Amino acid sequence: MGKRRNRTQNKQKFHKPESIINTVRDANGLYKKNDVNSPRSLRNRYPMLYFVLILCIIAVLAEIFVFNAKSFKPRGDVAELDIGKAGNIGFKYDSLNGYWIGAEGERQLEFTDINSRVDTLFLDMFLDSAVKQTVRIDVADATSAAYRMGLAQITIIRNAPDSKFITCQFSGDVKSLRLHFDVPDNQKIVLYSISINQAIPFRFHAIRFLSIVFIAITAYALLRLQIFQRAYKTKTIYKAIIYGLTFIFIMLALGLTLAYRQGKSISFAQDFKSTSGDQITQELVDAFRAGQISLLDLPPQDLLKLDNPYDDSERARAGVQYKWDHLLYNGKYYSYYGVAPVLLLFLPYTILTGYYFPTPWAVFIFGAIGIYFLSLLLITITRRFFPELPFGLVVMGLVIVQAASGIWVCFSSPLFYEIAQSSAFMFVIIGAYLLLSARLQRNRRLTLARMFFGNAALALVVMCRPTNIVYIPVALVFLWFDQTGRIDPVDRYGKRISLNVLLAVIIPYAFFGGIQMLYNYTRFGSIFDFGIQYSLTINDFTNAQFHIRMALIGFYNFLFAFPQLKPQFPFIFSQYSTLDINGYYFTANSYAVGILFRSLPVFYLFSAGSVYRLLPDARKLSLSLSWFLFCVVAPFVIIFSYWQSGYGYRYCADFSWQIIIGAFILLFFHYIRQSDERKRQTYRMALAYTFSSVAVNSAISISYMEGLLSVNAHTVFLQIARIFEFWK
Repeated sequence: MGKRRNRTQNKQKFHKPESIINTVRDANGLYKKNDVNSPRSLRNRYPMLYFVLILCIIAVLAEIFVFNAKSFKPRGDVAELDIGKAGNIGFKYDSLNGYWIGAEGERQLEFTDINSRVDTLFLDMFLDSAVKQTVRIDVADATSAAYRMGLAQITIIRNAPDSKFITCQFSGDVKSLRLHFDVPDNQKIVLYSISINQAIPFRFHAIRFLSIVFIAITAYALLRLQIFQRAYKTKTIYKAIIYGLTFIFIMLALGLTLAYRQGKSISFAQDFKSTSGDQITQELVDAFRAGQISLLDLPPQDLLKLDNPYDDSERARAGVQYKWDHLLYNGKYYSYYGVAPVLLLFLPYTILTGYYFPTPWAVFIFGAIGIYFLSLLLITITRRFFPELPFGLVVMGLVIVQAASGIWVCFSSPLFYEIAQSSAFMFVIIGAYLLLSARLQRNRRLTLARMFFGNAALALVVMCRPTNIVYIPVALVFLWFDQTGRIDPVDRYGKRISLNVLLAVIIPYAFFGGIQMLYNYTRFGSIFDFGIQYSLTINDFTNAQFHIRMALIGFYNFLFAFPQLKPQFPFIFSQYSTLDINGYYFTANSYAVGILFRSLPVFYLFSAGSVYRLLPDARKLSLSLSWFLFCVVAPFVIIFSYWQSGYGYRYCADFSWQIIIGAFILLFFHYIRQSDERKRQTYRMALAYTFSSVAVNSAISISYMEGLLSVNAHTVFLQIARIFEFWK
């Protein structure tokens, strides 16, 4: 009995509440003690699984009762209008098959003596090759015997059955309906039937459901999983998340590129067997192969005889043929655009294959490499200066800086302009990453190699897009401070810069800078003349006069322009302003949302003064000046330079990510000095900033892309848009 009693006591002791069996994971994934009498529920044992299950239930209920609410709307009697008796203008009725055919132009159908309640309208219509057809509807109901013009409107989208229905909010019985069809040129529509009060089908859309689930799970993971609360480490899981996010961004870039070329009639393989190209991929390549720097084509004599060939109106009056956006100087054509992409990619490719490298894929390659190194740059900054930051905050910073970098519109419209833009984007990021990461290397040879290639990348920036030359003096200031120990005194060389370091700086700039200056001098007789004033474009740059308001247009639209909210996909739209300038200012496009709203953490720039006061005195000047030059001065100088070339949304790639990284440095600095409660608040606010940035930048990129899509791609776009415009 004694032995049995001891065994029972030992068994009870093993099951005491403090044991591992009676512990559960808390919301952060940590083990915590659980009361012995509390149920071991799914919520306690697997909180994330419980969250996902509840989330899926809520999302399903939203699909049923919110997004498909139109399907449950009470309706009047179902009836099909007799389209054979409709009054018409411009339609042709096929009495054998019973449908109307409308060709291009204004078309109209009218139905009288309906005298019925109308809660829904269904138009069974076929679109020939147009992606959509908007129908304006005049209505005479119980409130007005005369037509109320445009009281309803329906936009029918190709291959989108949902778009053939609309709900109506008329009063009483409808007496008459008049439908206006504006058929595009060279198009045809076929109208089979029109019904009233037909039930709107219930449709469960997986895209909408998965979007809700993905957003909610992302927010939950960043807020509750412990991996995102810990400091970043060089472990496999942390690297996998960073590289996984970067891979997603690169795949998005690929998707935009494929969407652009979807309307092309050639295959992917044929892309790389192009026998023609543009100003950069073909004309400069052919000129260099012929051993000259002027382009092979010669300007026509009629153009050279003009009093002012740079005046677009004079060229138009004379009716002369000329090369758009080329430089005209001393009777020859030149290219303003940088030669680095030509020397590094396009010329070697043509020499090796005999074909011209395709512009869209060049823009993708440059942009994708830039995206990759932008992730590395942000991680390097956090490892060097803020190693104690929670990994979740680093991830959110990465998402924001990638989303608002400005490179995305280049993938949507990859012309030769975007070659210059994307290649400069790539080289500035590579240069910044290599120079900053060189400080983390303990191997002196590797440090010098990174410094050398970092400076080479910045030197090549000027040979891609000259406006980015401002980053070179900024890099030199940073290197001076770093090598003399004023940024980080650990393992520095004191106040003496070694000859090897000096050569790693001088050789790249001397070599590539020498090539650019020789190129400038050979063309225009000056090593500092890049030739933009000789452009044959819409404005005469030789006589363009500077006005301060022209510079302010860029500052307002790039920095401060407010976004607009509309109940129309993608729901956030831009608001461009010329500030009521009374003069000519070139505008390439009118998409504009200030970086303050594309990336809300940029508001932290206004806290720079408080951060400056907290810096250690020994490094106050070096740290603040390096930050100020790279993240504020250089971007602002670039924005100021646009007064002459005008406004284009793609220019955001020149300066956006630099400003955003500068803002995050301040945010990170504040975070590490806050109390635990303030840190939690800042972390939650950063999550809100992340979703806001993704929404705003995605919306502007979508709006920018829409007008550039092929018919099939535009059709898919409108179909997706209608899924989210569930109230229509």
